[in-house]
Amino acid sequence: MKNSINGIGKVFSFTTKMTVSSAGWRRTTVVLALVLILIPVLIFGLSTYFASDSDGASADVPAFGGSLKTVYVADMTEGEFDYSTLGAYDGKYSDITYEKCGSFEEASALANSDMNSAVMYITSDGGYSVDIVKPDESSVTENDLSLFSDFISSIFYYVTVQKSGLSSEELEELSIPTEIIITDAGSESDKSEPEAEEAETTEAEIEENSTVRMVMRAVLPYVSVMFMYFFVLFYGQSAAQLVVVEKTSKLMDTVLVSVAPHAMIYGKMLACVFCAIIQLRVWILSLLLGVFAGGKISCLIDPRNGIDVFAFITESGILKGMFSPTGIILALIITVSGCILYCSLASVGGALAGKQEDLQSTNILFTTAIVLSLLVIIFGGGDFSSTGMISDAEWLNWIPFTAVLVTPARVLIGDASIFTAIGSLAVILLLSAAIMYLAGRIYKMMSFYKGSAPKITQVFSMLKDK
Repeated sequence: MKNSINGIGKVFSFTTKMTVSSAGWRRTTVVLALVLILIPVLIFGLSTYFASDSDGASADVPAFGGSLKTVYVADMTEGEFDYSTLGAYDGKYSDITYEKCGSFEEASALANSDMNSAVMYITSDGGYSVDIVKPDESSVTENDLSLFSDFISSIFYYVTVQKSGLSSEELEELSIPTEIIITDAGSESDKSEPEAEEAETTEAEIEENSTVRMVMRAVLPYVSVMFMYFFVLFYGQSAAQLVVVEKTSKLMDTVLVSVAPHAMIYGKMLACVFCAIIQLRVWILSLLLGVFAGGKISCLIDPRNGIDVFAFITESGILKGMFSPTGIILALIITVSGCILYCSLASVGGALAGKQEDLQSTNILFTTAIVLSLLVIIFGGGDFSSTGMISDAEWLNWIPFTAVLVTPARVLIGDASIFTAIGSLAVILLLSAAIMYLAGRIYKMMSFYKGSAPKITQVFSMLKDK
């Protein structure tokens, strides 16, 4: 075994250096990282900006200008109220003087002789009616009159309460909040009041968390599947290209003198996975940076309505049970293991190919496996009502090729247990090791093979004879 992997370190370091230093790899990494930073920033920033504009439509209304100085009150209803106390409810209107009159005619006559006045006519006919009347020659602005009208509408409840003649103790009883709790008859009757209140709060939290979980279960699996599909598709093709490159450049004879065939394919495949891990880490960090930067920019645009992502995650508790540290680590490990699995399968195609043009036919195992896996998780049965287009069938976690696509998302949102995640990871790694070994044997067997790429049945017959 030691001789079979002789030189793997050299192949790994050389392939990694060549891949990372290539302009295409760097350009893809940087461009996508910038996109992942900018998208959340734009989404958070623009949504807050336009929300602030829509809120600003009402916020831009001019403030009370003070053109209204005196209000002549004609109160035709029963009960007494000291209108001079209205200014205490809102300081903007504290400079207004209230003069009580015996009739509407008296109030109108006084207002007509006062350019900065208005009439407040209060009547009752099964309910209170308040009319704010502006004299013909008054200099009070329409804006001030409108704002004062809104002010009276908002506090008139206190006028009616005082006019009712209730004592202060009775008024306090009216202000006591009422809590209404709905429970099943009999099932909750034996609970004490604190226990019932605690249960109600817990149920509300569970319901809120369930709503968020439902949204996450519908969105995250689909996004995860699409990302993993294109991720392993791209790197699988890259692994196959790396494996066949020496055959096309006529360096095979020289290379195999110092490097064992198994070491050649293992080193190249692992280098491809390592480069994928580098890109994946850069992109994840870029996305997180974009989300948190977008939240900060959102708060700068509108401090009242901005979205502080960090505070939301840490204080709301709405994501409780999801995105646990253990789940995140396992999801990342399964993602990397899945890349190893598909790259190993692609390496088989690269080992079979004698030149670049052969990859289209020799890499059929890789392309068939990934396409069939995608179709299986879409049409694989289960309950689609809460997971969108992706099946939630449990058995998908135990088939390596489908587990790569669905299990990371399930682990993140807590739909897959730690035991399931570890078991799925073990199955993926075992199959990856077997395929890597098979790829190494095929690469060694086909190192000096000339002619058209053999069929799969021919390859297994050659391996058996060997």
